[in-house]
Amino acid sequence: MNRKLVAFVFVSVIAGIGVGLGLGMVLQRTPAYVSQLESEVSTLQSELATLNTTYCELEANHTSLIEALDLQFMRMMSYNMAMTISFGDLLVITSSELEAPYDMIDVGYTNGTIVAYWRDPVGKPGELIVQRVVKKEYKDGKWHFTTHADNNIMPNVVERFSEEYLFGRVIAIISDSSE
Repeated sequence: MNRKLVAFVFVSVIAGIGVGLGLGMVLQRTPAYVSQLESEVSTLQSELATLNTTYCELEANHTSLIEALDLQFMRMMSYNMAMTISFGDLLVITSSELEAPYDMIDVGYTNGTIVAYWRDPVGKPGELIVQRVVKKEYKDGKWHFTTHADNNIMPNVVERFSEEYLFGRVIAIISDSSE
């Protein structure tokens, strides 16, 4: 290391300590200034306590709202719905009011409801799939859904599952602005 640089850093540190000590001595000698600082610190502590309380209330309300609406959030990690949902988009999914006869689920290749379902009946257990409902029917004592991926140009390539695998319906898509 360059000796001049070391000397400069050393002198700067010593000078900074000296200035800090000098200011400390000046501040300690002015009770009015110390009193003003104490008052400002007290005010800041009070404001911080208020903000903390407000944050806790907001967090509790936020959690209650999400629980009441039964909302789940999921990041789209495939391109199978790329005509409607881009890779990386955030999906808001709800399972509230999702019960037979599933009147809130529309069917169709362009206007069908987009749903999320557990992949267990058609592939890897534990994965959620997001596709559009193109058909729903009641048979053998339960509801069955047929879905299609928007990005699949072949209309006969569909997946089928029964109602126990239905996770929820997509109610909002929040675009990933990083693309």
